[in-house]
Amino acid sequence: MLDTIRVSILDFTNDKISKEIGWGTTKKGLIYDYKKIKLANKASIFMSYYSWSQSLVLHFSASKVQNGTNAIPYDFDRSGAVESIITKIVEDELGINVSTKDMLVCRLDLNLDFVFKNEDRANAAMDFAEKILPARYERRFDNETGLTSQTRKGNGVRVYRKDKDKHLPKGLREEMDPTVRFEFQLNRKAVTRTFGHRPTLHQVLTNQVAVELAWNKLLDVYGLNKKIVTRNELHQFAVKNINQPSLRQTLKQINDEPSFTDKKQRVKQLAVTRKCKSLGICPYSCETPIQMTIKVCNTIMKLRKAKRIWNNTANNKPHKNRTYTKDTARKAKWYLDSS
Repeated sequence: MLDTIRVSILDFTNDKISKEIGWGTTKKGLIYDYKKIKLANKASIFMSYYSWSQSLVLHFSASKVQNGTNAIPYDFDRSGAVESIITKIVEDELGINVSTKDMLVCRLDLNLDFVFKNEDRANAAMDFAEKILPARYERRFDNETGLTSQTRKGNGVRVYRKDKDKHLPKGLREEMDPTVRFEFQLNRKAVTRTFGHRPTLHQVLTNQVAVELAWNKLLDVYGLNKKIVTRNELHQFAVKNINQPSLRQTLKQINDEPSFTDKKQRVKQLAVTRKCKSLGICPYSCETPIQMTIKVCNTIMKLRKAKRIWNNTANNKPHKNRTYTKDTARKAKWYLDSS
């Protein structure tokens, strides 16, 4: 679920940040020093130092650092390796030890991939995405592989065909099944608002439950956390549950020919989306089965089971007539630490 992350270390001062060690200087509004670090798996980490605020900023893709490509989803079970890479780079470049618990997240991209068996189902998912009403202050942009609905400050949602991403190697694209990626892009204020506080890099990389809860919270902004049904099912639901003919007509227009420029029409669309959300159904129809909400309870049950395994192993107690080995306990320890 994790992709692009930007973190900052505040009140940071270090004598090694200078042009003498290879840091370049660029000008984009204000002057700052920067450096690009290339990893063995071809992933890149961008390190910047803002002298006026004395803050060190790291910009990278968590899935690329872990897997070498963001086509492979981030695995929370292997978060320790990513943390080690990040801290080691800071130590190698600047000669200091910094914990990921001291790095505050100021940008975060969360995504979820939907893999389909054929092109028709993938196209149906893209048609569903095109109906999504942009949130407040967002503008809609279309591109070759999908669409982006974004504010001027960089918040928004992006939906595109990952198997057609030109940034991926051609061989990898050819091996992938039709894949549609839904992605939320959050700046610093949006991250704080979504998580309820300013999370650290350690919390984001290791706490799967918190990230999944944040995902579900973002779905609610667009009405995507409700039941998604087909066009016929949505029509039948509207006839039974929505009494106002004008709202039913607006709901039909959203799913037939959505318009995002007419301000009067937008007011009607917002009214019908709120009505559908209150009735527990998504206002956008989809002709292929799709489930946007993550069942966080499954992750919580996984955590609890791992805790029992760890505690029983530590106390040398059998669990269900079975004694777990130390190797099994080590695999379960991550869940204990991240909860």
